[in-house]
Amino acid sequence: MNQATWMDTTDAAAYLRVGGSSTIRTWMSRGLLKPDGRAGPRGRWLFKRQTLDEFALACASSQPTQ
Repeated sequence: MNQATWMDTTDAAAYLRVGGSSTIRTWMSRGLLKPDGRAGPRGRWLFKRQTLDEFALACASSQPTQ
């Protein structure tokens, strides 16, 4: 898998259209979203697009319909 397919918390927030990387980190700390890995000297959390798609689908299907 090449580097272009990985997203950090900022990229993941933009992809999921949420407020920012702090939202992603909050979901991680609550156990709602599990990262696929870490990289770099600062240990950035990384996600695969498929992981984020599955998370979004799970969130959408758990919402009550109106």
